[in-house]
Amino acid sequence: MVGEHDGFMTPFRFDISEAVNAGAENVIALRVDNSGGGPMGCFNYLGNWGGIYRRVTMEASDNVWIEDVFVIPDVDRNQARVKVTLGGRENIQPFRANLKVKVTYVGGTKGKTFAAEKEIDMKPPQELETEMDVPMSDVKLWSPETPHLYAAEVTLSGGGMQDRQSVRFGMRKIDWTGERLLVNGRPYFLRGYGDDNIEVITGLPPASKKFFRQRLRLTKSFGFNDVRFHSHAPLEECFQAADEEGMFIQAELPSVYIFYFLPNKELLRKELVRMLKAYRNHPSFFSLALGNEFYLPALKDDEERQQFRDTVREFYDLAKTLDPTRPILSNDGEPDLLPTDIHSGGISPLLAEWPGTPPGGRPYICHEYGMYQGSLPDLAANERLTGVILPSAGMEAQVKWVQEHSLGEIYPAVLRNSQLVLEIHRKNSLEKARLSGTIDGYNYWLITDFPGGVEGDMWAYGVLDQFWQPGKQALPENVSKVNSPTVLLLDAGLGDRCIRADQPGTFRIKVSHFGTDPIQAGTLTWRLLSGTKVWAEGRQSGINAGTGDLKEIAAIKLDALPLERAELLELVVELRDTASGYTNSWPIWAFPHASLGRKETIACQTQLAGSLADYDFIRTFDPAQPPDILIAAELDGDAQQYVRAGGKVILLAKNDALAGQASFPLFNYGDTQGAGSGTIIERGGLMDVFPHRGFCEEQFLNLMQTGTGIDMDVLPRGLRPEVWGIRAKREQPGSYNVSLTRRAMLFTGKLGKGKVLICTFDLPKALSEKRPEADYLFQLLLDYAVSGKLEPETEIEGILKSE
Repeated sequence: MVGEHDGFMTPFRFDISEAVNAGAENVIALRVDNSGGGPMGCFNYLGNWGGIYRRVTMEASDNVWIEDVFVIPDVDRNQARVKVTLGGRENIQPFRANLKVKVTYVGGTKGKTFAAEKEIDMKPPQELETEMDVPMSDVKLWSPETPHLYAAEVTLSGGGMQDRQSVRFGMRKIDWTGERLLVNGRPYFLRGYGDDNIEVITGLPPASKKFFRQRLRLTKSFGFNDVRFHSHAPLEECFQAADEEGMFIQAELPSVYIFYFLPNKELLRKELVRMLKAYRNHPSFFSLALGNEFYLPALKDDEERQQFRDTVREFYDLAKTLDPTRPILSNDGEPDLLPTDIHSGGISPLLAEWPGTPPGGRPYICHEYGMYQGSLPDLAANERLTGVILPSAGMEAQVKWVQEHSLGEIYPAVLRNSQLVLEIHRKNSLEKARLSGTIDGYNYWLITDFPGGVEGDMWAYGVLDQFWQPGKQALPENVSKVNSPTVLLLDAGLGDRCIRADQPGTFRIKVSHFGTDPIQAGTLTWRLLSGTKVWAEGRQSGINAGTGDLKEIAAIKLDALPLERAELLELVVELRDTASGYTNSWPIWAFPHASLGRKETIACQTQLAGSLADYDFIRTFDPAQPPDILIAAELDGDAQQYVRAGGKVILLAKNDALAGQASFPLFNYGDTQGAGSGTIIERGGLMDVFPHRGFCEEQFLNLMQTGTGIDMDVLPRGLRPEVWGIRAKREQPGSYNVSLTRRAMLFTGKLGKGKVLICTFDLPKALSEKRPEADYLFQLLLDYAVSGKLEPETEIEGILKSE
């Protein structure tokens, strides 16, 4: 046997010189054995892959050769330091050799050639390391925005021998020594995405630079400048494509979680060396992490935790020795594990205030950013899973559920609405990151949907579907507006974009600017629109912003709007200077203040008195004095007696007040990661006066996030809710397997001689917070209840909870 290799995704080679029989036929045989398993990296997370992946070549050399070339760009001094490692055989005599380096610009018009050379004494068989500085001028720097490349050709000659090796590199400098990340001397914001290296049809991507260039062009169209490969290092062809297209790559050792690190320590050490030596000339190679989510408390005891820390320190020091030009991360996901050049940790876009100075005084990148918010699954995709990844049992069960509930025709519409809500969340998350001012980037999770299998059912949170195809509701022109070097920002969060139309208000506009050049003498224009109608507009001039700035650039003051009914408006802003233009927009939900006077007698249960305190026409319910309308949180004995006798009840159902009642938030946080919900608002009912686009979105955030819904399987047959939805829910705590359920949030029913209007939105909480959308909806419920339109036909006895 000539040799053996225990590795993962890095190239390797053997010297077969001694085994070759000159003048005879030789057979090269390879045996692959992956039965022993290995570190769990994303390459083999969904299956036990193994084999010869890329091309196999055979090289012939003289007895002395160029073993390795490592180019270290020195941007500050306009030079390239070229480190050369030479190898030789034992059976040759020492000799004097000449080593030449020629550096040329790659692509475009032919530029200057820069050169250096030196004489060296070769004394085989020792490896010889030497270096030369190559002065350069008019240097073109590499960055994702300007991916300029150079080639360094190294020639060795002397003693009747000759060898030549050429490598490409980029003149770029990454500086992580302070609290801000700098690239080529200026503040830089990483707009990264996660790639789990999962190909549902083929299992693996092809070893094709053309293929990866197409992929990277697609992701760049969405504004991304960085890709994190989860517990994985991509192929050489991917690095080449990233060099040319302009995309940073964050690679990782193949340890998907902390449990796989120490048991595979020696293999991972070898992979670390091979990764850095194989890919360190690539300017696109941004960083190397030692693994994913090294959560120390998960280890069994303090002794193992200390051993883990010592190994991290050992690997970090080894990596810095091999390559001082790029950040080395202790891991991706746990920011406090040291040593690390960049902190990587999870941050929620829900935080009202983001952290201040990151721990350790180094740059901070948000790990797997986006809260794993997803949409409902695209069940039609099951038919397209014809390759190595098959539909999971859970996905097949979801298809069966849709069929059994006769939802085949309506499900695509609910799915579309669910995907639109995901885009609202995605936009808000990316904007929230830019509003922080304390982080240096994020890795949005994930670029594609994650197929079902190893971690439960499909996680439908991708920008693209699991086949790497557009077709969801994420559009490049929309995502790139908030995922670009310069982003215009609104200081009002999702829940604060519902305003009182009859009161003046202020919106503050900020800019997060990481463009190459400063913004100088810019002008901001804004308009508040409803279709083509302009309700308000304005202009702010003299705007300046330097690279890396986050600053307020305008305060938009709105006068009271003469709206007769609530409307969905759009706030559109545009900033232009002499060089560039930037735009953004946000929906604004405007609600006029409803009249507080009522001629009917209206009462509420005592537990709702605090939430309804602003409505002085509402008294506390006294069963001895039946009102025209009773507002109830639950149908207790007194309320049931009232309604069965012919009363009218608006039931603002508290949690667990009715059978089949469970949470139905607009966004699923922690409850069902990777999956979401979709809603339908039926036309022709009381909600026609409430602004909506046929489904629940931002205007329902404060009503739904702590709200509930009623399982429609417990509702009487034939009852048609006005607002309902489909939600993914975990089958059991701790499980990533999800099932689908229908829930109703607004519907009517009969109970005895009386009538009940049931609303499971959390109106009491939103009314206590004086939310304009809550006040408007509450008044609509009152209007509907006192009108002659509340005429339910379906008995709802079955949803009452038994005592």
